[in-house]
Order: sequence, then C-alpha cells, then structure tokens
Amino acid sequence: MRRQPAMEEISIMTRKEMKRYCRRYKLSAKGKNWVLKERLNKYVQTHNPPPVEEIVVKKPSAFDNLSPFDSALASYNTGNWDDSLEAYKESIETWPDSEELWVGFGNAQFQLGNHEDSLVSYEKAIELNEKSVLARMNKVNLLIGMGRYEEALAVCDEIETLDGMDEWVWLRKAHIYLALEKKMKALGFVQRILDWDDNLEEIWNLKGVLLMEADSESALRCFNKALELRDDYAIGLCNKGCALTRLGLMDDAKRCFDKALLYESRSEFWDCKGVLHMGLDEKLEAISCFAKAIEIDPQNAEAWTNRGTVLKEMNNLGEALACFQNALNICPEFEEAKFSLEEVHRILEEVGGEEETPIEDFLVSVPGIGRKKAKMIIESGFNSMDVLRKASLSGLSSVKGVGENLAHTIKEFVD
Repeated sequence: MRRQPAMEEISIMTRKEMKRYCRRYKLSAKGKNWVLKERLNKYVQTHNPPPVEEIVVKKPSAFDNLSPFDSALASYNTGNWDDSLEAYKESIETWPDSEELWVGFGNAQFQLGNHEDSLVSYEKAIELNEKSVLARMNKVNLLIGMGRYEEALAVCDEIETLDGMDEWVWLRKAHIYLALEKKMKALGFVQRILDWDDNLEEIWNLKGVLLMEADSESALRCFNKALELRDDYAIGLCNKGCALTRLGLMDDAKRCFDKALLYESRSEFWDCKGVLHMGLDEKLEAISCFAKAIEIDPQNAEAWTNRGTVLKEMNNLGEALACFQNALNICPEFEEAKFSLEEVHRILEEVGGEEETPIEDFLVSVPGIGRKKAKMIIESGFNSMDVLRKASLSGLSSVKGVGENLAHTIKEFVD
C-alpha cells in the first residue's frame, strides 16, 4: 500500500499534484477544504511578516493647542506661576501693545513675589490705555500690600473718575484708612457701602471691627447682622466672641469661639479664645490656646506676646522672654511686646543677685542654648545677669560649646 504523504509534503504540492492527491485518496469536498485550510495555515506560518513595533501615541495635553495668551491664563488659573510668566512673556513679544497682557504679566510677577516688577507692568498697561480700570484696580491692591497707602488712595481717586466703581473703591479706602488707624474715616466708607447694599456680611463684619473698641454693643449688633446673613460665617463668629468678651459675657463668648473653630481652625481664632481664658485667669487653658495659634501660624506675633504675658504672670521669665523676643523678631515695631520685654529684663536685673535667680531660664531663652548648655555656662561662673553683662566675649566664648557667635548672641540678649 502506498504511503500517504505527510502534511509538510502536502503543503508544498502544486495545484496539479493536489488534484491528483485528492482523486487518489478519494477526498470529499470537506476533506479538500480541510487540506486547503491546513496548507493556508502552513503558508501563513512560513511567510509570516515580522511583528510591527507598537507606536505609542502621546495623548495631547489640554495646553498643547492653546495660544500663548490662553496658555498663560490657563497656567495662572492652575497656580503654575512660572509657566504663566513665560507664556505672558511670549505673548507680549507678539502683542506688545496689549493692555490685558501687561496686566496678566504683572499678576504673575506678583504671585512670584516680584512686586516692583509687577508695579512696572501695571503702569505699562496704564500707559497703553490711560483709562484702564483693570490695571488700576490691580495696582491699588498691590500698593496696599506694599504698605504704600497714600499712593493707593490716589489711584482709587482715579478709578472713581473713570468708571464709577464706587463700592469697590469705598471698600479699598476703608481698608487703607483702617491700616492707617483712621477708623472714623474707614467707618464712613463702610457705611456708604451698606447704604448701597446692606446684604453683605463681610461689610457688616468690617463695621463691627471698626466699632469694637469704641462701642462693643454696637459692634455686637453688626456681627449679629452678619451672622443673620450667613450663620456659618467663621470670622463673624470669632469677632462676635471678642465683642462678648469685652462685654463680660464669657460663656456666650466661649460658645462663639468654639463654633468658629468648628468651621475653621485659624490661628487668630485660637488667639482670641486664649485671651478669653486669660480674662478668666485660666492660665493653662490660655497657654494651650496660644500654643495652638502659634503651631498654625508661627508668624503670629500677637499670639507670641499673649503667651509671653501669661508665662510672665506664672513667673516663668525665661520662656516669657523668648516669647516676647520672637514677637519682636516677627514685628519689630510691636509696642506691647517691646514694653513686656523691657519689663522682664527689669525683673531679671532686680533678682539677678538672689539665690533663686532665673538665670538658667534666661539662658535657655537665648537661641542656640538648651538646658544642658545653660548649666555649663552657669557652672563656668556666669551665674547672674550682672556677671553676664560684665563678661567679655572671649570669656564667654571659652566655655565649652559656646563659641564666638553664641557669645555675641548672649551679649545682645543681655543688653
């Protein structure tokens, strides 16, 4: 019997050989199709082309198809100040006479802390369009932030003559006069806004702040009005608590502070609550509140001063001294901190020669000195304020771990 050809042999048969093969082995149409299918598979395997490398198509960014101007604005709105600044630069090269571009450029510079450059950009926008209200509004806000209040007032006057944006100008003037401690002038502009629209909780709150010292009851009515308009207005609740504290309604004040802190845990809220506890002679609670305020905002000079005041009352003079010094490092012109610091220095001088001298607390208050190093300084003979005051720099710096720089710092604190 003749051998049936293998599949490999079938796969290379010519058409004529294939027909002969099918007749010889009496293959049906189904059989033919199966054979042809196998031949096709074999052909595909033999002649299979190499795989095509996958081309990774990068998904286009939302910024890719934007114009430089749109890209600058989009970057600004997403907080990418550096990208925004570069996009504005590119746009200005194309459209150097665009007032809007110079304003946007100034805004990006402001966000990056380049305030003088920002001011130049706003002035360029005004030069291009002498009636530009947008550039002047940004310029006012910048000047207020820079503490250049008189210049800001002058620009506010220009805006009033140009566009009649009275309420915006009145609010800025109120803030300027408040910063200049001209509260009655500020109050006049706030009242103008309320005469125009009395449904603004921020303005009622500002009016209450301006009235607080002179008339706490009227201030309280203003805060109540603000809270009628918005019952979750945290700053209004805190200020209401301050007014109630001034009026001696301590329980009501505490409830206001607690409610305000539920909405927002802000440094100034904790500071105000601490003042309440000071008034109730609850020293530990007050210190805890001031510590929380400082934790949230280490630059809160008022909280540092208030904490120092409580510590001074507790006769913890070293830590009190450090608190007042921190407050003055933040705000050198803070009169209350200055007075308190001088008072602690006087107390330290008076008790300087006594056995229970707080010299160790004083030394610990000096940056760079801990308890261990303070003890070493005292054991080296520098055991009173008077001795420290008379000590030479070389003598102090010879103490192990002190050195020349720290000796200078100690002398500065002593003086």
